[in-house]
Amino acid sequence: MGARAWTAAVVAILATAAVASGGPQGTAAVKATVTVSVAGGGRVQSDPPGAIDCGATCSAELDVGATLALRALPDSGRELRGWDGECTGRSARCEVVVEGPSSISATFGPAQALSQPNTLAVTRSEGGTVVSDPEGLIDCGSTCSAGWIGGGQVTIRARASGGFRFLGWFGDCSGSDDACRLTLDRDRDAVASFVRNPIPPGSYRITIRNMNPPGSGSTTGTVEVVWNNGNDTFFCGDAECTTPAIAFGTNVELRPDSGTLKEWSGACVGKAELCHLVMSGNAQVTVSFRPGGPPPSFGVNVARSGNGTVRSAPSGIDCGPNSTCAAAFGEQTRVRLT
Repeated sequence: MGARAWTAAVVAILATAAVASGGPQGTAAVKATVTVSVAGGGRVQSDPPGAIDCGATCSAELDVGATLALRALPDSGRELRGWDGECTGRSARCEVVVEGPSSISATFGPAQALSQPNTLAVTRSEGGTVVSDPEGLIDCGSTCSAGWIGGGQVTIRARASGGFRFLGWFGDCSGSDDACRLTLDRDRDAVASFVRNPIPPGSYRITIRNMNPPGSGSTTGTVEVVWNNGNDTFFCGDAECTTPAIAFGTNVELRPDSGTLKEWSGACVGKAELCHLVMSGNAQVTVSFRPGGPPPSFGVNVARSGNGTVRSAPSGIDCGPNSTCAAAFGEQTRVRLT
């Protein structure tokens, strides 16, 4: 063999060796086996489908460093009770980064109804807002209720608008300090009342619009109006009612006389049953009612991989060493996961 041919042969051999050993011309991926097991009535499928579909395909050789997403699919009448191994928690979907051989299990059980959360409901009169600390749970205005399982405390603060001042709290809050701290160990109602500053003299009326008056369907309610320490009352059972003239500066309370309150709007805004006004002008209040029974609640389920903890604000989820990876929260509650 000539020198030139011998050199070419050596180069060819070296190139083949480089490919086989993961050299620069053909790096071979390192693989690891991921094994999945299920119990209790369901299956686990990779998302998107392909690598895992257990029942049938319960292990896969995957590239180290790849992300594997798994979805728990309970049978009819069953629910995911939790992941174990490289996934933990209660969320139907879990993602893991493949770092080596690993095992994941999913346990299913009979579907269970959510426990009802304790609810904080706020109503405020015109002339201000009520916000919460931590921020985002209550912003009434728009978000006038929150609820969660597990207790915990929340501070709400009354903020007067220009031309108004904060009069005080009613319901489960009291006093004239703008901050009220509540423990959510049971359902709580907080009512914030604002008043024009100064109050213009005169006599004024309240017009009540009832979105669900008696005879309008299965969801109905009526409203009672009380002033002068209960000596004067007015009952509204029609679609629209107007009170007699009431002197300026008079404290007036509106509350459902029958039915389950959904919300107030207009001169009162919110979901606490009591509406408190100080007469400083003609006012219009709209009320709506919901079907009887507790307000709806919704579950938040968390799954995590690796080491770490996920906590919620408001409290309820502490997914990590405490393994509280699911909680129920009230309708329209903003939940922050950290």
